[in-house]
Amino acid sequence: MSGNLRIAPDVAAEVISPNKNGVTINLKITQFLRPSVHLIWIIFPKTQLVWIFRKDENASWIMDKSQLSGEDVIPGFTITLDALFSEE
Repeated sequence: MSGNLRIAPDVAAEVISPNKNGVTINLKITQFLRPSVHLIWIIFPKTQLVWIFRKDENASWIMDKSQLSGEDVIPGFTITLDALFSEE
C-alpha cells in the first residue's frame, strides 16, 4: 500500500500571522472546509479575535472576555480568550 491516508480532522486551528492577507486566510478556510472538518478556529493574536466555522456552515466570531469552546466536537473543552492570548 502506498500514498498518504487522507482523513479529515475533527478540529483544525490556524493562527494568523500579521503578514497573511485575506486571500491566504480565505484559501486556508476553504482547505479546511472541503474535507468536512467539523470545527475550525481561525485565531488572530494581534486583534485577539477568533473566527469559528462549523461543518453545518454556521460561522461566528468571539473576542474580549469570551470563551472558546470545543462544542460537541471536543466536549468539555473551554478556554477564555484572556488565557489563550496570555503571554505568561
